[in-house]
Amino acid sequence: MKADVLIIGAGQAGAMTAIALRQKKYKGSITIIGEEEHLPYQRPPLSKNFLAGISHTKNLYLKSSSYYEKNQINILLNKSVISINRTNKNIELKDGTKFYYKKLVIAVGSKLNILDMHCDKENIYYLKTINDSIKIRSLLDKQKKIVIIGAGYIGLEIAAAACKKNHKITILEADNRVMSRSVCPETSHFFEAIHEKEGVNFFLNTLIKDIHQHDNEKIITINNNELINTEAIIIGVGVRAKTNLAVKAGLDCQNGIKVNEFCQTSDDNIFAVGDCANYPNSIYDQRLRLESVQNAIEQAKIAASTINEMDLPHYQIPWFWSDQYNIKLRIAGVAKGYDNYVIRGSMAEEKFSVFYLKNGRLIALETINDNKSFSIGIKLIKNQVSITEKALEDKELDLRNWVR
Repeated sequence: MKADVLIIGAGQAGAMTAIALRQKKYKGSITIIGEEEHLPYQRPPLSKNFLAGISHTKNLYLKSSSYYEKNQINILLNKSVISINRTNKNIELKDGTKFYYKKLVIAVGSKLNILDMHCDKENIYYLKTINDSIKIRSLLDKQKKIVIIGAGYIGLEIAAAACKKNHKITILEADNRVMSRSVCPETSHFFEAIHEKEGVNFFLNTLIKDIHQHDNEKIITINNNELINTEAIIIGVGVRAKTNLAVKAGLDCQNGIKVNEFCQTSDDNIFAVGDCANYPNSIYDQRLRLESVQNAIEQAKIAASTINEMDLPHYQIPWFWSDQYNIKLRIAGVAKGYDNYVIRGSMAEEKFSVFYLKNGRLIALETINDNKSFSIGIKLIKNQVSITEKALEDKELDLRNWVR
């Protein structure tokens, strides 16, 4: 079995690499190998509209099966790759089948952090796939007393969906505030208050010592030896890059698979894109491994352009989003090493933005129900505009005046 471009991983990054290649008129053969039974699909709705039952499985698919057939993109589903042979330029599947490639793209994404515990797995849930979301949706139709471990995006979005169905939700978080790795303290407290208003009970600074089984209930022991009883537990304690295949193949890995600006690994014929790739970001002059749809799409375009021997597209500012109740959070840029930040707008009116500055330049922002500031802020970051705190604090000043 042969393919000019072989893509391991049928997620957003892998599928978009194939799609971008065909959009760029690439004529070679393309094969995508995926572990799930579903066509490539979007993951963000799994904790949002899909979980709430507002959208259906077919709405998640990036493209229909007829699109892949028409564009001669071969997709193999329910297949696991166990090894990469760089010398012979082939990969081996779990069933022993070998595929030979000219160019290989690794788009295997990330894997869940799993808690070790002394209870059975009944009514313990993680969210990563369509099937996971369907199971949690079924849970929300039955159980009323649920504990969520982890107050990141996933945990809070699931809590928002559950509260709409009048569930009693308790969230356990190891840190002292929600979404602590993503937003400033003021934004954390804003979201915490929003959830508490909806009836969510938070236990912050809370470590899980163990989880035991008692009849049909789970008993969670936390760091002060307090016991929390619940019918079901949903766990969202982060992910890490899937690098096993790359490490076994001898590729350079450090917090993901290290790639250059062309998305090439330490082997010029092997590329890595999406959550699993550690990419050198020129805007921030540092390596970043980002878990976002936008990053997956951008790197897919870069890999496709390199394979097709075309000029690279311009890498866009990374951005993320989260929907919780009637609140839309958007984050642009990377808020690392900032000097200070300025809050603009009104938390009371549930419409404000946080601007992060470094050396007098905007490097990142987070916006709450503030689309205008988000679109302007991305341009300010991209153009590396110098702007003063005073200007950002002045609500009467039109920030568009600063866009060059």
